[in-house]
Amino acid sequence: MDIASYSYGARGVIKNAGEIAASFKHAEIDVEHLLMAVVRQEGSEVESILNQLGKSPSFVESMVEIYLKDQPSKSTGREKVSISPAVQNVLNRALDEKAKLFDPLVEPEHIFIAIFDPRSALSGYVRDKVEITKEDIYRAIAENKALEDMAGSSDRKEQKATGEAGTKAGKVAETLRYTTDMTNQAAAGEFDPMIGREDELQQTIQLLLRRRKNSPGLTGGREWVNRL
Repeated sequence: MDIASYSYGARGVIKNAGEIAASFKHAEIDVEHLLMAVVRQEGSEVESILNQLGKSPSFVESMVEIYLKDQPSKSTGREKVSISPAVQNVLNRALDEKAKLFDPLVEPEHIFIAIFDPRSALSGYVRDKVEITKEDIYRAIAENKALEDMAGSSDRKEQKATGEAGTKAGKVAETLRYTTDMTNQAAAGEFDPMIGREDELQQTIQLLLRRRKNSPGLTGGREWVNRL
């Protein structure tokens, strides 16, 4: 693992995961230890994602803790814990997520996405209890980004007109008065489902989440033609 590719926050998550594993007297850092460490980070993007999903960090942590308490202790707590192959795979996938989103370093949210990748070794018990998918995380990031963009645009316009900025929440609410929230409409089931285009939908979400080059173009002259 090239530690230089990970931000200070991501390194802190890995370090804290080791301390959590040691506290449970587990010989290796497993995916569940990593998840507990990443949701414990206060003020991080992961906390914002969980808030958008309607999940509290304490709830996720409690579900993980229940699972970990049922796992047998394989350590005296004195020896140094090692990183399991499953966690190494998650950290490698976090590098892939960083590249997809055009971020310079791996951040805690990239690790969070990789943990909930269907290919990760996260236990089925935890997945079922927290009810979070990788696609849910992508959508939450996109919604947070959209709100930030709207707030930033409103800030710039108001500062230019009056030289003063109101609260961010007020500006977002004011902006939403003149727009249609298609995200909420989709969540309410007001749109027909997209059938047979799961790959295109996933690719579009990934493009929209990029910090740069994030404008996908959907083209097609006939109903069966659809490409990015």
